[in-house]
Amino acid sequence: MHDPEDYAAARRAIEPLLGFEDRLNLDQTDYLEAVSSFLEAHDQTRVKWPNDTPLDTLKFLLEQHEMSAADLSRILGSDRSLGPKFQRGERRLTVDHIRTLAQRFNVEPGVLL
Repeated sequence: MHDPEDYAAARRAIEPLLGFEDRLNLDQTDYLEAVSSFLEAHDQTRVKWPNDTPLDTLKFLLEQHEMSAADLSRILGSDRSLGPKFQRGERRLTVDHIRTLAQRFNVEPGVLL
């Protein structure tokens, strides 16, 4: 991947496959793994992620996008108290939350696990 457009195209290419790994055929699984490895290599060399918990990563993403806990609640389509609960560590992200946030922030879902 040479530029942000390549990165975005790769993410869009694998997005429909995420969450359905148990239903993919061998070729689809190989494709998903290959493109995911390219994305991961890109992230490791160009994005400085916190080396801590998923909560730290979530806080980092919110800070980078100048978003608040209320914004987080709106992204997740839930009541206003959910965003602050995540930020305080009182709630954990569900698989659906992770998918939504990964798509919103254009990151691999694994960074939030």
